[in-house]
Amino acid sequence: MDDEFDDEQLEDDVPARVYRWVDLDGEQAAELWAELIAWVGWFRRRYAVTGSDAVIPPCWFRHPVAVEELTALMVAHQSAYTLDEPGSELAAFHVQWLWPTLRDLPVRAGYKRCSDSKCSFNAPEVVDDHGLGEWVSDDIAARR
Repeated sequence: MDDEFDDEQLEDDVPARVYRWVDLDGEQAAELWAELIAWVGWFRRRYAVTGSDAVIPPCWFRHPVAVEELTALMVAHQSAYTLDEPGSELAAFHVQWLWPTLRDLPVRAGYKRCSDSKCSFNAPEVVDDHGLGEWVSDDIAARR
């Protein structure tokens, strides 16, 4: 028995690709932006669902929720289409992920009122505390 590993066996040691935007450094973010921009551009041309709620407006990149969910769709799409022996994954991608996400995304991402010429996105002010720190401190103290 040979204890040596060949290149194919070592591929499992390659770190997984990071798709969580919050965890990306500048170089990783640049790579993911390029990939996502290309995928969304391809999608908008390929599916061309103009006049539908499923349309992705040109200002999609300004909407953080759209960026996150379109990233997830891109990764799911890549996964469904890169299996060694695809089966129902191709249909499942469309039925389970693509159309439901695109149907709901305009409201969740805040681009329902956006058009080809105008972006109506206003980032909400997020207050991070609202007493959270005190609540957690009290909870921890009560457990001691």
